[in-house]
Amino acid sequence: MAACEQAKARVRWIRARCPGRASLWAPPLNPRIVRRTDAVMTYRRKSDHLAERKWQDWLARNEKILHSLGLPLELCSSRSAWEDFISNGTAVIGPPRAREFDFNEMTVAQQRQLHAFLEGDLGAQEPVPGLLGFLRVRAARQWIPPFA
Repeated sequence: MAACEQAKARVRWIRARCPGRASLWAPPLNPRIVRRTDAVMTYRRKSDHLAERKWQDWLARNEKILHSLGLPLELCSSRSAWEDFISNGTAVIGPPRAREFDFNEMTVAQQRQLHAFLEGDLGAQEPVPGLLGFLRVRAARQWIPPFA
């Protein structure tokens, strides 16, 4: 009971000394501080300049090979389209959602060339990208189409 009376006395003392506080735990109110409630926060995606530069260098080194594979130019137009293709075997390319390109549209000879290219370029990468894994399975099965 004595502790409760001591706490009440402490509260009365704080309130008497600091009348501008909204609560005992809040900092004292200062009438000179203006709080803004109309502020707007925006978000801008940071561009990864180093990754974009690596992508441009990689594209310049492999441009002839990619062209010989018969891949659509739009597939190599952006890093995200290429990564989507490598991970899924399919990508939406062209103007906004114009068409979907699937690696099954390629001939068996083109798929073999793509497999050899990806093995040289991404073969040591872990985890293995989805398309490369699927091409490895097809190569192990003598390139028989999966639903033949």
